Amino acid sequence: MRKFNGWSMALYIEGRNSNSKMTEKRGAGMRSVLSKRDLRQLEFLELLMNCGPVALSRISEETNYPIRTLSADIKQMNAYLWPIQVVTGAEGVTLEIPPGSSIREAYSLLLRQSREYQLISYLFFNEGKTQEEIAEDLFIGVSTLRRMIGAMNHALQSRDMHIHSAPFRVEGDESRISQLYIGLFSELSYDGGSLITARERETLVELCAGMTEEIGMKLNYPDLIRITIWVYVRLGRIKHGHHTNYAKEEAAYFQSKLIENAALCEKFYSVFGVPLTNELLFELFRLFLRKGFAKNYGHMQAIAAASSVHRLLLAGIDELIGRVAKSLEISSKDTAPLRLDLFNITQFADQPTHILYCKEKVFTEGFMRSHGAIAPIIRKNIETVLGQASSSAMYEIFYLLVTHWPSLIEKLKKEAPGITIGLLFDSDIEHAQMIADIIRQYSKVSLQIMIPELEDMNPVSMLCKGIDLLVTDIPELDTPCRETVCIQEYPTSRDWRNVLLAEERIYRQKIMKAQGPA
Repeated sequence: MRKFNGWSMALYIEGRNSNSKMTEKRGAGMRSVLSKRDLRQLEFLELLMNCGPVALSRISEETNYPIRTLSADIKQMNAYLWPIQVVTGAEGVTLEIPPGSSIREAYSLLLRQSREYQLISYLFFNEGKTQEEIAEDLFIGVSTLRRMIGAMNHALQSRDMHIHSAPFRVEGDESRISQLYIGLFSELSYDGGSLITARERETLVELCAGMTEEIGMKLNYPDLIRITIWVYVRLGRIKHGHHTNYAKEEAAYFQSKLIENAALCEKFYSVFGVPLTNELLFELFRLFLRKGFAKNYGHMQAIAAASSVHRLLLAGIDELIGRVAKSLEISSKDTAPLRLDLFNITQFADQPTHILYCKEKVFTEGFMRSHGAIAPIIRKNIETVLGQASSSAMYEIFYLLVTHWPSLIEKLKKEAPGITIGLLFDSDIEHAQMIADIIRQYSKVSLQIMIPELEDMNPVSMLCKGIDLLVTDIPELDTPCRETVCIQEYPTSRDWRNVLLAEERIYRQKIMKAQGPA
């Protein structure tokens, strides 16, 4: 095990060490809150996500669940997963996802029908209800409710929280409870739209926009969604008397100009029923007001200069970026925004805020499958510099490196599978060149278009040596190419459709070949 470096030291800022196996258990803890049936169906769903058609008997062998149980699961899943469906056929069981849906929606739909998470969501809005009232509102028996809470508390204790029964509410580590609700509400509805009223959203957006502008942060739309849900959760918990641990003297020195906005203060009180004060604002936005949070690159350098812990963190970031840049032979001069994001996020990346669906995990695993040459290099360098850390931290850092580094993105573009198209027309070169220009406008993939010159006495033979797709106006042309599309002299919409479909088939084949077996 490596000695404390910039990464592991930084994780002590909040008094937590990511080099703990408990972190992994906590990450899995949110799944363990599910009932046995829901957890089994989640595992079934994930198995179908990661493989093609598979026989139900094989699934039964791999999961140790009887075929009869799995058949019943399919019926139940198809009832709540619509429009996503589990389909059985001659080739086996498959998961059919319409173009407008995604795997992410499947997780959300499973979460919505979970009685356990229905209860957790219910308690956010309805603290202090009796067990009879809760059972009636959730359409379950009182004895069922008691058994369910007992099982849930056994799972929740690994995250330092539990459901208290006198009165009924969620208690424990307030920071982790907030993470639970932020993750839950984000997965139930990507923007909280099903939970937050239009009036509440309007007020919170105005508050968040004003506050972030005051502290010097620039927001984009995804940022605003995340911060709005964060503030909504914290506000809901604070209204019920649940506060996070922070030094009161920190809040004492905080003064916001938003308090002087009488219209906003009046609006906030009328919507949420609590006065807008400096202390409340500090607790709502403490994530961005803490001493270690850097508002810009210069502020990050100033923080590092004044703190040995943050100085070590920044040194670890520099080492990681330097190693990856050297390994992939790319520039590190365009990494200032990346360094800032890594500085702010990695300090708290050991605290997962997802319930079932981790975007960074899905991204990382998909990237690993698609980029077999580059991905292991990035991962190895992260592990070398970061040492032992939680999987959530690894996924977060991997995601940031790949998506926030322009030079790395440019390298990926160059190494993406390309399609070589040959054009053979019995008219003239100018005609072929015009068609080539139009194909470039229509196509969304990297293309190399080859047109035979006059000196090519055997153009079909020449073109087919190195191309994936031959586009020609000569019908019934016998070629060894992977795909051949014959078009009119001036292509029709049907012609373009055939060209694009051929490109898509070829590109998909190349991607699948690069990914290898699932």
